[in-house]
Amino acid sequence: MANGSDFPVEEPNPLWGFYAAVTRQDRDGKPAGGWFPDQRMTREEALRSWTITGAYAAFEEKRKGSLAPGKMADLVLLSADIMKIAPAEILKTRVLATVVADTSGHHDMLCGLPPAGRAGQASPRRESTALPRRESRKPDSS
Repeated sequence: MANGSDFPVEEPNPLWGFYAAVTRQDRDGKPAGGWFPDQRMTREEALRSWTITGAYAAFEEKRKGSLAPGKMADLVLLSADIMKIAPAEILKTRVLATVVADTSGHHDMLCGLPPAGRAGQASPRRESTALPRRESRKPDSS
């Protein structure tokens, strides 16, 4: 399953989406126990859904979605290990630095929100590198 935001319906913050995927709760911890808790993702499933599976869904898995030689290096350095901390702590995690298309940038933001005094500051963006959409996929023969 590929994850992403439905911005502007949902907040575009992937950390909030990761939290929701593993808890099935909103940022206020509701509903108690999670909405359809049997549909919670493991942290590994959630991470993959925001990375390699999302790239696969966009037909770009050969260029991004994982860290490997020859692929675009899009990554973030987080203030905490979201694979190990308590679920509520995911919402407090800060993005300390970003690398987009092999170009580093520093954001130092709390769960995607710019620090005071930096609101409205433009984020570094790159030109679209979308590949043409394929009609269908053939099963992997490996």
